[in-house]
Amino acid sequence: MPYLPLQGPIPVADRSSLFLLTAADGLPLPSTDEIMLRFSTIGCDITRILWLDQITCYVTLKDSSQAPSINQALAKLGWRVNFSPYGTATGGEPMN
Repeated sequence: MPYLPLQGPIPVADRSSLFLLTAADGLPLPSTDEIMLRFSTIGCDITRILWLDQITCYVTLKDSSQAPSINQALAKLGWRVNFSPYGTATGGEPMN
């Protein structure tokens, strides 16, 4: 968003491709490279990872339409994580 308008509604950025990834067991998540590899294994491309702490990060998907199948696909890989959309009860708000 390059500027804020002085009149009219303030534009809201589309965050449909932003998701919160949290380790379900409380253990640290793997490295950024490992997360990207695991998502590519299930056919999802990640454009950005923003770390909040060792067990939580925001993940931006290239194609948000793939999101509904990600939890099941990651579970089949044996990866115990919570993957939730931005702005939901578990997705929270980003820290900048």
